[in-house]
Amino acid sequence: MRITSAISITYSFRFRLCENSTTMGAPLIAASRYAAIGAAIFLIGWLLFFSGRFAGGEDFRKRPILKAFREAKLRHYLGVVVLR
Repeated sequence: MRITSAISITYSFRFRLCENSTTMGAPLIAASRYAAIGAAIFLIGWLLFFSGRFAGGEDFRKRPILKAFREAKLRHYLGVVVLR
């Protein structure tokens, strides 16, 4: 008798878990859309900053350790995305 009730509780718990996961998927998809938009805006700001077209920070930008970011073009970043 106890084994049967334990099995039924387990199956009902799994059903509720699956049911909740399908209803929770929609907000996650919407949030990922906003995250992608935010990442695109950040990338544009990043490229403009290191190319010298946006904001100050001349001393920060001219540091030797950031040379790769200054020399990178949009095609380099797109290559990273494609390889990813």
